[in-house]
This record gives sequence, structure tokens and C-alpha cells, in this order.
Amino acid sequence: MAFRADDLQTSLSLLTEALELVSDNSAIWENRGMVLLKLKRPEEALASYEKSALIDPSQASAWRGEGNALSALDRRDEALGSYQRALDADPNSAAVWNDRGCLLAEEGRFSEALASFDRVVALTPDSPLAWSNRGGALKDLGRLDEALASYDKVVSLVSNDAVAWYNRGVILSDLDRSLEALESYERALQIDDSLESAWHNKGTELAKLGRYEEALASYDRALAAMPDDAMTLYNRGHALLRLGRLDEALLSYEKAIARAPGFAEAWCNRGSVLLELKRSDEAVASYDRAVEITPSYAAAWYNRGNALSSLKRFEDAVASYDKAVGSDAGLAEAWNNRGGALFEMDRLGEALTSYERAASAKPNLAIPWGNRGRVLLELQRPQEALGSYARAVAADLAYTKAWIGHGIALLELVRAEDALESFDRALRIDPSSGIVWYLRGRALMAASRHTDALASCDEALKRDPALDLAKRAKAAALHAIGCEEFGHGRFESAAHSFAEASQVVDSTEPVYEYNEIISLDRSGRGTRTRARLRSLLRRFPGFEGTLRHLERPPQWWWDWWFGETWPRRVFGSVLVLLLACYLVLPLLNEGASLPGYLRFFSWGRSFEYYLLPVLGTLLLLLFPNIRRFGREGLEFGPCTTAPLAEALPLAEALPLAEALPLSALLRAKPTADQRMPEHGLTSPAWHQG
Repeated sequence: MAFRADDLQTSLSLLTEALELVSDNSAIWENRGMVLLKLKRPEEALASYEKSALIDPSQASAWRGEGNALSALDRRDEALGSYQRALDADPNSAAVWNDRGCLLAEEGRFSEALASFDRVVALTPDSPLAWSNRGGALKDLGRLDEALASYDKVVSLVSNDAVAWYNRGVILSDLDRSLEALESYERALQIDDSLESAWHNKGTELAKLGRYEEALASYDRALAAMPDDAMTLYNRGHALLRLGRLDEALLSYEKAIARAPGFAEAWCNRGSVLLELKRSDEAVASYDRAVEITPSYAAAWYNRGNALSSLKRFEDAVASYDKAVGSDAGLAEAWNNRGGALFEMDRLGEALTSYERAASAKPNLAIPWGNRGRVLLELQRPQEALGSYARAVAADLAYTKAWIGHGIALLELVRAEDALESFDRALRIDPSSGIVWYLRGRALMAASRHTDALASCDEALKRDPALDLAKRAKAAALHAIGCEEFGHGRFESAAHSFAEASQVVDSTEPVYEYNEIISLDRSGRGTRTRARLRSLLRRFPGFEGTLRHLERPPQWWWDWWFGETWPRRVFGSVLVLLLACYLVLPLLNEGASLPGYLRFFSWGRSFEYYLLPVLGTLLLLLFPNIRRFGREGLEFGPCTTAPLAEALPLAEALPLAEALPLSALLRAKPTADQRMPEHGLTSPAWHQG
């Protein structure tokens, strides 16, 4: 029951006049105290209640009133003493047990408060307030399921009580049952749509469900009734941030800060928005303000480290992450990003330790395991790296970078086919990644599947035409195909492969052009071979393959005629056969005697007779080296040591990019008065003695 101030003043005057007539009536003193307490004059109310209790110590309501006045004066221990006197006078007073429970709850003595509320429920099992206060005590003790049962009892008793539905929503929210909590808040608002806290908490549950547009509308409804509420402005900023409306989010956080300058979470989230806006220096300043207000605020220290990392101030970032894990040793994200900063400074051992702490704090978080694998690869420990990447993909099968690292570790361990399977897994997750197609090509190269490797590198370049690693890998695949063709005597095909490889890398690798020259020469289509080699040497001084060819000693005639191409072998064989005929025919004509054979080659024969065998012999023995010096001859084989493209750079940063959750969800406060009214469950307030 509400009283107007004028009514209360009138009542006070009447009671004062009554006391002038009857000064020893305890009921009048008690009722006077009640009126004074409603007028927020607790000192005078206390004096009246004390007078009433002095006149009639057995009157429990007087002791209860004294306890309420002492509680209003923040004299809590004395108030508890007065409540105990009231219970001594009337152990079954539900109102006293309730007020005692409320005071104990305010003191943080929740177990004792619960015991008091249990007595109230036992005495008044159909009292919604009793069940509500019991639910509040259970909530504070963390016994949420029992608290929910109490609030379910409340709404079963009074289904049209908006506050009861609201408080039920608070418990469901704490149980992470957002859909049910949302339904409870909506029931509360159907009953009373002016309940600002219900609009706020409805927005919070919608944000937890990712329905940020609806959450924003709820926050706006709450702000229409309470435009200066810093918490609502703060959570509204969170919704705007998630919607990517960064400038509006920043404004909302700044409004929250203007209304509550000591709101550390708002300073922290303001910094996160500034970081998203690439205003890292301002973000650091905002985080500085947050940790100045709350020095043990781990999330702010963590986010500050992220901002400093974005500024490449890695030493300062590590110091900030140290503060974060000092405040919360289980903050895996901070350990992980600390490892990233140490990695950037090439402090690999410390980085490895940091990643291991992150993985220990959250064993099911994939990213620390992936980063640990990355460091182990850098430390040339591929077997351990493989195990770490295996943990990463077990935690998150869609973690592309972990599959990439897994494949790289397998390549390091010379397990090309297994590596190929890992890269294929990565491509099933992200088929548009040029890097993964390139690495797949590397695995195929290692498995000597050069044609497939070439196709994979082509796929990489389709997705990222500027990927130099893929260009170099494609050139290496073409080179390998050229070497295979050369080995099978298909020199023109080999020359084509070498020429294409040279074009892919814009003639920056001399080995491909060199092998093209060799292959063309072997095919018989080479022209100006020596001039081309000298030109190559001028562009790439000291190229080993060219130098070895130019300084090569003369070849034996037999190797030149019979060790290379089929046309040479046929011509050489015919020449040798003719010479043999010149030597053997005289024996057939003159008999087998040596004197007859020598007479056949007497000086009496003409000069022309001897010209053919002499020239044939000279051609057979000397032509290979005459050709070398006079006709740019070339007998060197292909260079098979073409530089393969290096592996994927393993220093690619994999920090957790996102800050901690940017919205501290509202801890809902019950809006009902937990104290039983003075005129409830006691004797009528205006009784006469």
C-alpha cells in the first residue's frame, strides 16, 4: 500500500497528539515509528520503536520495526539482534524471518539467508514473495537449478506478475538457456511493457543468440525509458560492433563513459572499436584508462597487448600479456598471443612455452596447438610438430592452417603421399586457397608425380596469379618433366618444357634456359649454341653449368659418334664399314700373304686411290673435336639441379585476432522489494492497545 506524504504527515500529527494523551501505549509508539520510517526519518523511527519495545517487550512487531530502522541506519549487527528479539517473542513470524533473510543476503551471508527464507516458505507456502526471495538466495549460492524451481513456483502462484517472469528470465540466462530466458522476458513485457530492465535483458539474450538487429531495437526501447543508463548504452555498443557499425558503436561506448567515467568495461570496448578502425594508438590509450580504473582487468591487458602487437611494439605487447595472465593464469588467448609476439621477436623457445601454456589452459582450443606446431617446424622438430598439428585438427576439423602445417610437417618427414592427403583436406575446406594448391604441387613433386604437380601449380596461379611460390614450383615441375623427356631422348619435347619453365619465372633462373639450349642442340635444331651460352653467362656470371661446358676437355671420337644421336651412329657405322672394306679387299685379291698385302699398297698407285681412306680416317678420329672448336659443338648433359621453390614461409602469424567477448552481460537485479511490507503479516498498523 502506498501512502502520500501528506497522509503520512497527517498520520504522524495524529499519533503525536495521541501520545500526549496516552504516552505508555506501545502500539501507538510502534505505529508512529512505522510512519517515521516511511517518511525516511529512521533516527526518530528507531526512538519510537525502542519506546514501544520498552513498554511491551513481548511485542514482536516492535522489535521487528526496531530492526528495520537500524537496518536503514546501516547498523546491521544491531538490526540482526533486534530481529532475534522479535523471533524470541514470536518464532513463527514470517515477516521477521523474511526481513532477517534479506539483511543476511545484503551482508553476503547467503547460506544463513537461505535458512531464513526456508522458514518463511514453511510458514507461508503460498507466498510468492517467500519463494522469490528463496530463489534469490539460491541464485547467489550458485544453485541455479534449485533457484529456477523456486521462480517456477512463483509464476505458478502469480502468472501475471511481470517481475516474477523477469526474475525467472535472469536465472535462465545464468543457466545459458537463452531461448527460454528470452521467452520469460517477453512474458514479463506482455504484462508490463514499461519494465526497462526486461527490455535490456531481452536485448542481451538476443545478442547472445546472434540476433543483433533485434537486440539493438530492445536496447533502444530500454533507453527510451532510461536514456542515461550506462550499462544499456554499453551493450548497445556491443550490438552495433557485431553489426559492423563501428562509428555508431564508438559513439555508444563514449556515451556510456560520459555517464559512468569509471566504467572500465566501456573503456575496454571503446579500445576494441578503435582497434577495428585501425586507430591503434587511440586504442592503447583507451585500454590504459581501463586498467587504470581496474588494474587486475585481464581482458583489458589482453586487448592492450593486441593493440601494441598491431603497432609492432612486441616487447610492450609481451609485457601487457604478462599482466593479463598475471591476473588470469587461465586466459588461453593471452598466452597464445604472447607466443605470437615472442615469435615475431625470434624468441622461439619462449614462444613455444607460451603456446604450451595456452594449450594447457584450453586443451580443446585448436589455434594454440597449430601455433605450437609452427614453432616446432621452425626449430626443425617436424615429428613433434606433426603431433601438435594433429591435436589442432582433432580440436577443429575445419582449421585450414592446421591441415597446411600438418602437410608441411609430413613433407619434412619425407612422407609425400600423406602430406598430399593433408593438403587435399585443406582444399576441401577452402578450395580457393592458392597457397594450398601450391603446397599440394610440392607434395606431388616430392612423390615424383610431376605432371600432376604442374596441374596443381596451375590451379594455384588461377586463384592467385601473383603467387611467386607457385610460379617457381610450376617452373620446377616443368624442369622435372623436361629432364624426364631428355632422359628418354625426346629432346625437342624437353626443350619445350625447359623453355616454358624459363618463361614462367621470367628468365630469372639460368638453369632452365641452359637446359633448353642443350636439348635443342641434342635434337639437331640448335643454332649458335656457343653464342647463346656466352650470352647466358654474361647475364648470370659464374653459372656453374655453363662454365663446366665451356672448360670441358675434348671428347673421345668413339663417344661422339656412337654415344649420342641415331644419325651420328648410322653415319659413323657406315664410315667405319667403308674403311674396313679398304683394308680387307686387298687380302681377298692378293691372298692372305703379308708380302702380297704390302705390294697392294705400294707407292706406285695414284694419289686419289689413297685420298678416300685417309680422309675417312681423319673424319672419324678428329671431326668431333674439330666440330667443337669450329662449329660450337656441345656434349654436356642437362643440369638436373634446378632450384625448387622454397616451402611455405612458416612464420605466418596465427594469433587469435578477436578480443575477449566484448559485452559483459547485464547481471539482472530483481526489481521487487524483497522486504515484506510493514503492514503485512503483522497486526493491523492502526490497532489500539
